Amino acid sequence: MYKNLPELTCYRLNIFYDKLFGGNPANVVFSQTPLKDELMFKLSQELALPETVFISNLQTGKNCSIDASFFTINGSEIDFCGHLAIGTIYSAYLESDKKFKNWTLNTKQGVLKAVVEPTKNGKVNISIQSNPPKLYPVTLNVSEKIYLQTKFGVSINSPYLPMINPELENMYIHHDNLEMMNFERVDFVPFISERNLLGLVFINASQNLKSQKDYLGRPIDIEVRATYPGLGIKEDPQSGSAPASVIEFALHNHLIQPRTRYIISQGAYINRPGSMEVFIKDDSYWIRGSVVLFHKSKLEVK
Repeated sequence: MYKNLPELTCYRLNIFYDKLFGGNPANVVFSQTPLKDELMFKLSQELALPETVFISNLQTGKNCSIDASFFTINGSEIDFCGHLAIGTIYSAYLESDKKFKNWTLNTKQGVLKAVVEPTKNGKVNISIQSNPPKLYPVTLNVSEKIYLQTKFGVSINSPYLPMINPELENMYIHHDNLEMMNFERVDFVPFISERNLLGLVFINASQNLKSQKDYLGRPIDIEVRATYPGLGIKEDPQSGSAPASVIEFALHNHLIQPRTRYIISQGAYINRPGSMEVFIKDDSYWIRGSVVLFHKSKLEVK
């Protein structure tokens, strides 16, 4: 049925953690020439993670670049996915025999810069440029307040207005006590109908954190819990697209002090610990995280 396909290589990775079985699992499928949308739809469903990235047009040398297309398990294409962008650069780095460190990532959301940073202990960190966040305060109606209180335990008396990023990921960001969050049952209907949201992101920037330090021993600035019911994700181990927006939210509400580097922790409540570093360079946000190769295989589609 599928004839004359290019050779396909699938990388299964753990993102935002430096050991196996932590962070956010990721599928990256590499082919030198682009695949048709129909096949990418089917492969994303078959590989059975919430999102899969398909990368192609690998260019190495003086100007290294890679193209990326992001698909969800329900067969839809999205413009960008943060942890898969990290995985894309790492996979391109492996495909180039680990020779090149500076990359350009081409996505439907835009062209982003990325840097591969091998560490002294043999691990690899990836830093990737993030599009500038654009956040807008949201005034909740009565039904939304009741929804948040009953489903998530969110206080309706919080002094901080929730904020939404309609361009990046349509995510709702709110500050509250993370110990109260229960994502076992998520009814997303009110927000789908009124806000057309993809995800709910809750942050805690107080001293009441589940852990004061991340898995590398770095002091944590912000702890995150996130759910993406539209993608079938009850709780996301790490939200790679959210960090810049989360930092902007925290700065806007004076929850953290302005500086050039922050550590965000996520996944502790579902036993998938991980963290990312957010830093500001040349007026741009950058996201840095570790990557580990779990499995590499050739895909034969017959």
